[in-house]
Amino acid sequence: MGLLKVVVFDVLSSAPILVGLMALMGLLIQKKSAVKVITGTIKTIVGF
Repeated sequence: MGLLKVVVFDVLSSAPILVGLMALMGLLIQKKSAVKVITGTIKTIVGF
């Protein structure tokens, strides 16, 4: 239960991580390659 609280309150409250997760989902829905998914997600988090 403690781990769930950490994930919900600490990780998901961070805007860049949340935007990165949205980019990750979008790239997965578009069925991009694994390399493009990873690089696109990291670039989104760093660029935000």
